[in-house]
Amino acid sequence: MNKPINLPVLPLPQARALTLLQQDEPQISQISETVQTDPSMTSAVLRAANSAASAPVNWVDSADRAIVRIGLDTTRRIVTGMVLVSSFSELQKSGLDIDHLWGHAMACAVITDQEQRASNGGSGGFTAGLLHDIGRMAMAQGEPELYAEVVRLVHEDDVDAREAERQVLGYDHQESGAQIAAAWNLPEAIVEAIGDHHDGTASPLARAVHDARNLAHSLGYGDGLVASHEVQEGEIELEREQKLLLSSVGGVESLRNRVDWFKNALTGKAAA
Repeated sequence: MNKPINLPVLPLPQARALTLLQQDEPQISQISETVQTDPSMTSAVLRAANSAASAPVNWVDSADRAIVRIGLDTTRRIVTGMVLVSSFSELQKSGLDIDHLWGHAMACAVITDQEQRASNGGSGGFTAGLLHDIGRMAMAQGEPELYAEVVRLVHEDDVDAREAERQVLGYDHQESGAQIAAAWNLPEAIVEAIGDHHDGTASPLARAVHDARNLAHSLGYGDGLVASHEVQEGEIELEREQKLLLSSVGGVESLRNRVDWFKNALTGKAAA
């Protein structure tokens, strides 16, 4: 018998912020008012605004000034990331490699965003890349003992990850991820991409997430379940399309710097 899919419920401030940030031209005042009702979101935008990468002249201490400094696009990314991190903070008992899981999500976000903008100027790439494994996170947090069995099947019996999830829970992380994204009122294009990121045939955005996921694995950003080892730029063997995609994000070092900056903005800790 299949387990029911666990749909995490967002705190009201985070749900409001996520909805506001999906609008084409949200009002900064509305975003600021919402962000300030949640300490984790406020802290994240302040860290981003006061980081060295933001080249601060004066230290800012309010959400509205922080949002103006970092801009709407970066605010979208920081707030979406904070929603994800705070929603799935209890994953340790599942057997997943937590550092790899977050690094993979952030690398996919950066790569998908770049590919989406370069190919058609479309938006939603960062969010789709960041949230593509949201189903795995929900499964691992909601049923940690069962997900530990998924991890065992993958590592010890060499079972495909999605097949192991279906064996243990009756559904895989693509299915649960799409349902969670829909419940969180994310745009249909993002819901569709999350539900098809392993095949990448449903839409251009799904294809972009698929490509980003594969490149991230090749660069050592494992997804927390299927292991991947960090490699140096000269050791990487990529297909032509992957080389072009990596070049578009500035190469390995640029990608790692962007992932590390984003991780630090969300957690307040330098990436390992």
